[in-house]
Order: sequence, then structure tokens, then C-alpha cells
Amino acid sequence: MEVDGESCKSWAWWLDALQAMRMTYSIPMDAKEARIRADVAEATLRLEAAEALRKGQLMRWIGRRRDPELLRVAAEEASRMDRLHDELTAVSRWAKTKDPKAAAYREQLDDKRTEMYLRTETEERQVKSEGRSDGDMEAREACEYRSKWKSLHSYYRGGSYDDTTAIPAMPYTDDISGANHRTVGLTGTLQIFSFKVTAIAEELRWPLDVYGLIAIRDYVDRRRNIIFARSRDNCQTITSQDPYLILVGPTRAPVLDDMFYSVRFEVVLKVKSATNESEDKDLSFLATKYRIYYETKHSCALSFVVASKLSKLEWTIGYLAKSVEATISIEVIHGAWPDGCRGIFSASTISLDDMKVTLLSLEGGKLPVTADGMIALSRHVVCIEIKGELKIAVATEYANGEQVTTKDAMIFTPRQAGRSSAILMVRSCKMKVLVAWSLVRSD
Repeated sequence: MEVDGESCKSWAWWLDALQAMRMTYSIPMDAKEARIRADVAEATLRLEAAEALRKGQLMRWIGRRRDPELLRVAAEEASRMDRLHDELTAVSRWAKTKDPKAAAYREQLDDKRTEMYLRTETEERQVKSEGRSDGDMEAREACEYRSKWKSLHSYYRGGSYDDTTAIPAMPYTDDISGANHRTVGLTGTLQIFSFKVTAIAEELRWPLDVYGLIAIRDYVDRRRNIIFARSRDNCQTITSQDPYLILVGPTRAPVLDDMFYSVRFEVVLKVKSATNESEDKDLSFLATKYRIYYETKHSCALSFVVASKLSKLEWTIGYLAKSVEATISIEVIHGAWPDGCRGIFSASTISLDDMKVTLLSLEGGKLPVTADGMIALSRHVVCIEIKGELKIAVATEYANGEQVTTKDAMIFTPRQAGRSSAILMVRSCKMKVLVAWSLVRSD
């Protein structure tokens, strides 16, 4: 009889009741009950292993236990969830118990790893042969980085190069008790301020319809933390007067500290042609590393420019020492946004007060509000030093017979967990700003 996760608790209750009845009336256990008990025990282990895998805590769940059945279940669940790195770890522990089944499983796993590695190598040879022979050194470096990432991380950890970060924002906002003090705490993070196209090749003409993605990869999970993302059908038009890309991320705090002291910026931008997709051009194809050195202990801002064959891209970032993550949401709680009112919602730190993170820019004068009153911000996540201050501001401009400008701002004191709130006003429009604080995982 096979017991699945849905019926596991019901069977466990029934077996407990049967055990009590057998003890009362001295009834021996039969083979059918023994088989059901074994199935229920395995189903329970599978549920626990799957939950541990989803939380990235498989080894903590295994602990010091050397039960071959437990380790077998851990390996099989990791395989089912395509977690190759966890599967390898579980099988290695399983093999140490001298269980003969472990040796056979390990042999099959080695065959799977070899097949994956050969397939990856074949794919990368095809990518390289497709043609980055156009003299674009940055593009060739990006191809090489993609190849190395696949051979190192996809091979051992599982997953795809295109996967986005599995770590959410606000991981410890509501419950800090589960944080491991060795891997979670105050750490160095990056603030992403802006990306802009500063120059284009002669074969391109302004304005440009741009699509593609920009992402940052750190050492926490090495997956894409999306900063900019546009499909071909939803491209952004940029001009020489306004060459800035509208950013949508990062989705969590990018980590950069003394232990994990470099990050990689991945840029895959294309220019949409007026005819068909085959005529689109590669605007920028990069995989640029940014490194911090041990003596960098204080917050600072910097900009750098990277050239590719058809463009130059400039981005401005900030390094924030001993910082926490802040996730921002804004809700309209009374009144309405003034008709035709343009505005910018921004966030900044006191240490870098002249550098703003644009949360939302309104050019058309219409505030994007959901049915429950929440403003659809372009960006939600920023970073802030624990000993600093976070400023959330709104600056507006609207015509009321004459040009009128207004400003409002609130200052928040950072915390390691929990939430803070304050009120912003634009004429009669009353908005509640909610900031969710969280420590950052740096492992």
C-alpha cells in the first residue's frame, strides 16, 4: 500500500489508535499493519525532506543522523526537485553508512553528472561557434562567463543559467529567531541607482526601442537578481535627452562583503528593428565583474562605463556597509491623486543623500493604483546602513492656473526586523508608507 503526503496525517492518527487498541487487548501486529507503518514513516520523511529542501536547510534537517533510509529519502527528494548539489551531499552521507543500495545509487548519479557535463560542454561549443567573432571583447567575455557558470554551478548545484534568485525580499522581517547568526546579519550591500546608454555606434540612430534584461549575480545563490526586464513587445524607448532605463529591481538586497567581495553585472540588451526580429541588433552584451577590496569599510557611490561594439553603458551604484534590507510599499488611504500631476517617488540614505533610488516616475500624470489602494511602484527594495537614515520622498509638479511644485518626505530609522510606517501628502492625497526591515543572508 502506498501512502502519499495528503493522507499521511490521517494514516498516522489511525495507526496510533490501532496501537492503543492492540496494547489494551494484547493483539499482535500483522504484516499489513507493519507495511502501512513503514509507508507512513517514509511519507513523513519525504514531507520533511521536501520542506527542508525548499528552505535550503537539508543538511540542518539531516544533522548527525546516520539512518540509511532517511538519507535515501533525502537523496531521492533532492533528485525529484532537481537539486543536484543537495542530492550529491545526501548520497555522500548515505554511502558512509555502508548501505549497498547507496553504492548503486551513487553509480547512477555519477552517470547522470557525466551526461549533464557533456551536454553543457556541447551547448557552449555551439554558443561560441555562433559567432562572437566580430571583435566585441566584452561579448566574448560574456559568452565565456556563461560557459563557466554552467560548467561550475549548473553541474554541481543544478538549475539553469536563466534562473532568477530563489531568495525573497523580507526573509527575516517577521521572524528573526530562525536566522543563523553566522550567515545572517548586518553586511555590505549594493544600492542600484541608475543605468543609461551614454553613446551609440554610427549604425544606430536615436531614439532606440530597447528590450532585454540587466541582472546582478552575487555569491548568495549565484542566480539572476533582475534589475531591468523588458520583452520585445514591451520595449522602452530611450532618447539622447533621456537615455535612462526604467529599473524594476533588484528583487532582494545584492550582497557584497569582505567574504563575498565581488558581484557580476549581466547585461543582455537589444534594439528592436522597425521590420522583424531577425533585424534586431545587440545593443549591449556584457558580464562585468565588480569587486570590493577589504579596506572599503565605509559607504560610497561610484559610476563606471563599459563599452561594447554598438554602445557605451554607464551605471551608478552605491556600496553600503553594515546594512539591512528595506522593502517599501505605499498605499493611498484618503483622497485622490491630483489630475495631471507628474511626480517622482524616491528613496535615499543620509550618507548618500544626493543619490536617489527612483521608486516610481509619473510622466503621464496618472497614479497607478491597484483595487486595494496600493501604488504599483516600479521598485520596492533598497538597502540602508543600520546606523543611517532612510528618506522616502515625493516631488510633484502640476498646473493649477500656474506651474506648482510640491515636496514631502519622511525619515525612517533602520531596524533589523519588523515594520515602520509614516504618512506622505500631495495636496489632499494621503498616502501611507510602509517599510519592512530585514537582515540580509550573506551565505
